[in-house]
Amino acid sequence: MSLIGHQMEAEMEILAAGRERAQVRWGEALTGGFTIVPDVLLKNQGKLGLGFREMCVLVQLLSFWWVADEWPRPQIGTLAKRVGSDERTVQRAIGALVDQGLIERTRVRTKYGDYVQGFSLSGLVARLETIAEQPTAQADGTRST
Repeated sequence: MSLIGHQMEAEMEILAAGRERAQVRWGEALTGGFTIVPDVLLKNQGKLGLGFREMCVLVQLLSFWWVADEWPRPQIGTLAKRVGSDERTVQRAIGALVDQGLIERTRVRTKYGDYVQGFSLSGLVARLETIAEQPTAQADGTRST
């Protein structure tokens, strides 16, 4: 097996072990799925200038991001329903995230050939990578596992 094959196998084992630990903690609640939210985002919410509304909408956007090269494309109404708010409030939160350079509105072509609004998270990823490279990014005394 190649080095890449061994690396992928090791990563799959780590993911499986993490899922088992999460299953023990969350039980049946985990059967509905889960969302990956990097600790560097949670620990640096204030540094990123994210208020409660923006953070809530951002986490919801993350919950729609299943494939690395396919940006999430939820409808505003769906996001509003999930966060228990009206569509205009969600639109304002999205506008703030766009203004901060964390997300970008995009047009995504569906498998049926039509276009829908999507949200690129590349700005968020880049900003979090920059913060994570700083030696104090995770040094708040809490566990990161």
